[in-house]
Amino acid sequence: MPEISSRYEGLGVGFAPYLQPPGPGVIRWTVGEPGFDTPRSVIEATIKGLEDGNTKYTRGAGSLELCQAVSDYLAKHHSVKVRADDVVITPGAKQALLYSFLITTMPGDEAILLAPSWASYEPMLNLIGAVPVNVPVRKDDFHPDIDAIRAAVTSKTRMILVNSPCNPTGAVFTPEELQTIVDIAVEHDLWIVSDEIYARLVWMDYPHVSPYALPGGAERTLIVNGWSKSWAMTGMRLGFLTGPTNAMHAAVKTQANSASHVPTFMMHAAAVALGC
Repeated sequence: MPEISSRYEGLGVGFAPYLQPPGPGVIRWTVGEPGFDTPRSVIEATIKGLEDGNTKYTRGAGSLELCQAVSDYLAKHHSVKVRADDVVITPGAKQALLYSFLITTMPGDEAILLAPSWASYEPMLNLIGAVPVNVPVRKDDFHPDIDAIRAAVTSKTRMILVNSPCNPTGAVFTPEELQTIVDIAVEHDLWIVSDEIYARLVWMDYPHVSPYALPGGAERTLIVNGWSKSWAMTGMRLGFLTGPTNAMHAAVKTQANSASHVPTFMMHAAAVALGC
């Protein structure tokens, strides 16, 4: 029997154990599954999409209606101004992350992760041949150790991954911390991939801020987000990626040659969710 590619050595799934019911007195802090139901309006819009016959191929980046809705949503809630043409709707935020890693790194390039980090970052980087470099956060508050980030940058570094609000620590990075990370990226001409899937789930005395919205950030930041957490749509697998035009052109090429696009009937439902 032929052997499978060596790129899968050490690559686990790691999801099945989390699907088992927890034992007595055990609180599950594993899979980020919201404790509320998908809004009824989203369910109804999904059903209507099927009944209306929206089951054919469509625009690879996503419907213009939904891409514009994402653009409007980001401007309203996160002070991020992007064109609808620079939005790509993806089969879940995880797929958007994979696209962003492919866009920002080549095999052998280094990507800085702020550790501890979400379990799938490292395996995805390993899968495409990039090298994850773990930089521990501060032990007292789980916020970025700026000096450690500076020290981790080498001639092979191509990207810094930011996840704020953070899974698993819950830390929400301050605007000042994020600006310093942007400044480091500008100094060394690095990409920033900003995983903002928990952006609406913030209970701090300061808001979530995207590196994209900060001085120097727009030309080098790819924003990853989606519908799973804020609207309890984890099983519907809807995400989006946005950022500089050249990067989004690459994202469309990646999706066109892999997933094609997200389910057509889901797109109006996703736009409805953004208005909830």
